Amino acid sequence: MLTYTIDISTPEGKQKLYKLTLAEAQRLAETEASRKYNCDRLIDPRFDYLKKGKRILRITVDGRPGNYKTRDNQYDSRTRQEIDINVRH
Repeated sequence: MLTYTIDISTPEGKQKLYKLTLAEAQRLAETEASRKYNCDRLIDPRFDYLKKGKRILRITVDGRPGNYKTRDNQYDSRTRQEIDINVRH
């Protein structure tokens, strides 16, 4: 489980949340959490937020990190056979 918060108490957080709607703030928090924790997406993200009027003061997202896996066929030049490799992106 991971948790990530954007808060207007920091200059960076104040700039990021400036004039964002709740939906935009949720997308931003989810994207930044994925980048920070080096995952492709969050599984079952949950959001907690604090608003004053229309202004979002703080947004927190938590969820499980998820990564996509692909299967690539690679050619082994020594045995001249295809080998299966799981590649984690």
